[in-house]
Amino acid sequence: MEHQDHYSLIINALNHPEDTALQAQLSAWRGLNVANEEEYKSIKRIWEQSANVEERYTGRDLDQAVAAFTARLEEKIQYTAPAKTYKLWWRAAAAVLVFGMAGLWGYRELKSEAFIFRSTNDQQDSILLVDGSKIFLNKHTQIKYATTFSKSQRKFFLLKGEAFFDIAKDPAHPFTVLINKSAVQVLGTTFNIQNIDSTIALEVKTGKVMFESTDHDPGHILEKGMAIRFNQKTGKIQKYLGLDTQTNSNWLYKELNFVDATLPEVCALIEQQYGVKITIQGNISNIKKLNANFKNDPLADVLDVLKMTYKITIDHHDNQIIIKQ
Repeated sequence: MEHQDHYSLIINALNHPEDTALQAQLSAWRGLNVANEEEYKSIKRIWEQSANVEERYTGRDLDQAVAAFTARLEEKIQYTAPAKTYKLWWRAAAAVLVFGMAGLWGYRELKSEAFIFRSTNDQQDSILLVDGSKIFLNKHTQIKYATTFSKSQRKFFLLKGEAFFDIAKDPAHPFTVLINKSAVQVLGTTFNIQNIDSTIALEVKTGKVMFESTDHDPGHILEKGMAIRFNQKTGKIQKYLGLDTQTNSNWLYKELNFVDATLPEVCALIEQQYGVKITIQGNISNIKKLNANFKNDPLADVLDVLKMTYKITIDHHDNQIIIKQ
């Protein structure tokens, strides 16, 4: 990996401490050798100094602040850095300025902004944000959000799991849900998002949203009844009508809708809805598909339908379910 890639990785990781994938990548690179660790520490010192620079130039033109910071770095490099490391230090400074200036200015805001982290275990939960937006959290979900929003936008982090959003309308302050490197932009609507394993699934119930998978993605507009699935490993994106996907907001309303669902797809949603563990033993064919709707049905009734549909036997003891041919 070239130096420039190293600098980009370091700055991005410093600017996005919540991105676990970036942190893991940075940690692996730092552990390769002592030189990498020293290079990381040097760039981090420059990055941390930016907070002081921002305070000195509050209200002034950004270019002026950048120029002043550059001059100060040049002076420090010339008089404190060994000659053989001058080029390395200057490239580090340039990388900070080119790749991280937006993050550097955001560093002070991040320090002064109070965030709330919340994690659900085996129980669903809900929160009411300061703007009146309501967020319903499914089991095993982790989120982060600010106690107060900025003057220009409202940001919410879905770190993992699933949540249903009922967003208060405020056209002057767009609401953004950040999921790893992806984002959902919205003014006021209701929608459901899953961030589980390597897949992001989004379903719009009312209104309109825009899904962006990466910084270079032009965006995908989704309206009521539309859904999208994004594989974060392969970059593949699939669009659906809401009823054509097994991943939707029915968990919130205690519903299960199956449209041409395979047995593994059915079991995954039953596990999530009823809090059980299902083990499939043997090579059971996935050719047979289930088309059914359940609303607040007892688990026993759902399992009876599975028996008739797939011609299987089911052993159910407490929270453990074993399916056999």
